[in-house]
Amino acid sequence: MSRLKAPTATASHPVRSLVSFFSRSTSSPPSSSPSSSSPLPSVSFPNHLDLLQRFFHNRDTKQPFAVFAFLVKHGHPINTLLLNHLTKSFVNARNVTSALLLFRELGNTCLPPDVVTYNTIISGLFKEKRLEEAMDLWAEMKKLDFSPTVVSYTIVVDGLCKVGRTGEALSLLDEMQKRGLEPDVFVYSALISGMCNVGLVDNALKVFDEMSKNGVSPNVVSFTCLIHGLSKIGRWEEAMEMLDSMARRGIRPDVVTYTGLIDGLCKEGRVKEAMRLLGLMVEKGEKPCLVTYNVLINQFCKEGLVEHAYGFLEKMMESGNAPDVVTYNSMIAGLCAVHKVDEAMKLLKEMLDGKRVVEPDVKSFNTLIHGLCKNYRVNEALDLREKMVQRGYDHNPVTYNLLIDGLLRTHKADEAMLLQKEMTFLGLVPNSYTYSIMINGLCKMRQLDAAEKLLNEMKTSAMKPTLHDYNTVMALMCKKHKVDQAMSLFRGNGG
Repeated sequence: MSRLKAPTATASHPVRSLVSFFSRSTSSPPSSSPSSSSPLPSVSFPNHLDLLQRFFHNRDTKQPFAVFAFLVKHGHPINTLLLNHLTKSFVNARNVTSALLLFRELGNTCLPPDVVTYNTIISGLFKEKRLEEAMDLWAEMKKLDFSPTVVSYTIVVDGLCKVGRTGEALSLLDEMQKRGLEPDVFVYSALISGMCNVGLVDNALKVFDEMSKNGVSPNVVSFTCLIHGLSKIGRWEEAMEMLDSMARRGIRPDVVTYTGLIDGLCKEGRVKEAMRLLGLMVEKGEKPCLVTYNVLINQFCKEGLVEHAYGFLEKMMESGNAPDVVTYNSMIAGLCAVHKVDEAMKLLKEMLDGKRVVEPDVKSFNTLIHGLCKNYRVNEALDLREKMVQRGYDHNPVTYNLLIDGLLRTHKADEAMLLQKEMTFLGLVPNSYTYSIMINGLCKMRQLDAAEKLLNEMKTSAMKPTLHDYNTVMALMCKKHKVDQAMSLFRGNGG
């Protein structure tokens, strides 16, 4: 049964008004001369269509209809081209529901759709993650004998690949060839990207080979997807060979190609090689972007090389790339990791005071709260939580887990238990990690009864205790000379 239903709208809905206007306009000829009260200056139709796109881009829901009325009044033919412009405008404004309503209403009255109309709405549905509706419209399009184009197939293949349905996407490659359509580089690249994203790199390589055999030249996107896919699974020699192959074919690697490789090297801890690749990138005339700098700053911070990270931060700003919240979060984490918590506090304060232009996010606060708790400065962490709430950020389980852990580190079990109750009161359900933190902390404080109670709560809920939870409690039982209890717990856990 089809999941694609016509959207409902009241009689006063702008789309309904437009449909009514179009219906009236098709039964009477357009005005031959502009009115002195024209709402817009008399310029060419393309300029007005561009103006329409701008209105929708700015989320203006009234002016576009005035533009359309003006176009029709001054002689623009009421045809499917006009429908397609309006449909595209709705889709670009992320309002595919109105585009779908217009498509249904006008299709049933005065303006039948064409393959472009279908392509536009299917693309919009995919972008809004309304996958099944997109596939229903795709099936309808073929059932009504609208011949899909290469563009149509590219849209659907790309949409399916983005959600990991690469098998269906691959079958469409065969289908389009049976229809006499030759897949182009965009179809092949969408498939290669989708397969690499789900780890099917060998399948992606086969598609790449097929593309070459069919006389379709790969582009920078095709190569980049494969290079990133190979690097993610540690096949670095093949990835670098692919990079060389690009150069031999005269295809210049772009910033995305290099940044993906640099990121892969950093994730494997090969920062020196990443730096050499950065040098090659600059040597080849490709400027690092914000993401490139963020990748390297993050890696330096992870390795405790905060001074190197600061150096890159300066280079980044000198190159015209303004740091974002990701940059500062990496710096805060790096400073906390090397016990420079005061410096991290200063950085967050500068963000809060507007000196850094960048607004902190929940991760900024949580990273610093974690750093404070690890350094036994839990009272300051609690104060920072209050600032976070005052700033308008919602309570979240991660913050509570960090604070509970910090309180238990400083042997404040009662306060930790109160915080857990507060968490529940606010509608934040404690998760398995919350329980594990508390069991571990209570056991370190030799509070066996409280730890056992929490373990039993976990056993009777959907959250199953981990092996570490059992081991922690059993270890304390043994320390307290309650070996029989430990054996009973061991046997009850399947030991």
